[in-house]
Amino acid sequence: MPIFGITASSNMSIKLTDFYQIATTTVGSTAVANVEFTSIPADYTHLQIRAITKDSRGTAPNNVYMQFNSDTGTNYSYHGLIGNGTAASSDAGATQSFVIVGIDSTATSTFGAFICDILDYKDTNKFKTTRSILGYDANGSGSVRMWSGNWRNTNAITSIKLYADSGNLSQYSSFALYGIKG
Repeated sequence: MPIFGITASSNMSIKLTDFYQIATTTVGSTAVANVEFTSIPADYTHLQIRAITKDSRGTAPNNVYMQFNSDTGTNYSYHGLIGNGTAASSDAGATQSFVIVGIDSTATSTFGAFICDILDYKDTNKFKTTRSILGYDANGSGSVRMWSGNWRNTNAITSIKLYADSGNLSQYSSFALYGIKG
């Protein structure tokens, strides 16, 4: 079964048996500033992160940001489509220090969810591309979004940092990193 975008980007067929769990983490009772996956093996073609997230602020929907290999420079960019059931909009940012991959809810007890594909993460001949599908529901006032991102660096990705744009990641926020062969 193909993953959104993977087949088009790599001209191959992906099956469910091509997914390998690399690592998972769940935030404990104390909120944390970020979650990081380190020492990512170069055994796969693509990576995928699946997550449910909530931040400690809980007053507005907040984005979840991602950086690679401890790079905080302004060599990232993103594009997004946003819908909330009554309106649609778009957003973009160049020369950023992150890509947007997720969102959480405005409701204090509601989580957002996202799936992010990181294409050709170990290819040292091109920049890295991300694609995310995400959303949240706050009793009918939620949002769905699609983001694409770019890290303008040819280094293989060996670590991934995820963090909320304000506040900390709250208890029960959960992240799973998968490697995709194919």
